[in-house]
Amino acid sequence: MINIEEKRYIINSDLIVIDELEPGEQYVKLSQGDRVFRKSAKDYLKNAKEIKYSFIKINPKIYEYCRKYSILQTLVCHIGYMDNILQFDNGKIITIKNMSELCGVSNSTVRRQVQGMIADDILHKIKENKTTYFMLNPWLCMRGKRIDIKTYNEFCMSDIRNKTERIN
Repeated sequence: MINIEEKRYIINSDLIVIDELEPGEQYVKLSQGDRVFRKSAKDYLKNAKEIKYSFIKINPKIYEYCRKYSILQTLVCHIGYMDNILQFDNGKIITIKNMSELCGVSNSTVRRQVQGMIADDILHKIKENKTTYFMLNPWLCMRGKRIDIKTYNEFCMSDIRNKTERIN
């Protein structure tokens, strides 16, 4: 019979001691490719959707749209991580007036181009909790390889997504 109060040892195939276990301490073996997550990381990943390709930041298809919408190339620099919301680095939401100042064009030009981008499924205008913000299609441009599940659901039926995933 094994005494649980004794010290235990982890050894390799050459009988060399790798680690010592205190009484009652557990040992977990990880295989190659296994990952260890904290609970907060698990919750984070539960609310994110990993898309088919990884670390493609700008889809080449965006250049077709940049010819049509001159403000798009400036707006691409201001997308948020995972949620693809147009915002400044400090988290402040970008408005039509801000877009006009950033791009150096009139408010009417920005409004006209934003309406066209909404029609072409490049931007979505979202109203939530008395806040209006613009979300850029993650299949055109995004930061990282994961997107928030709300963003994914917002654009999951996008024609741009279908064209992009058909190519890859």
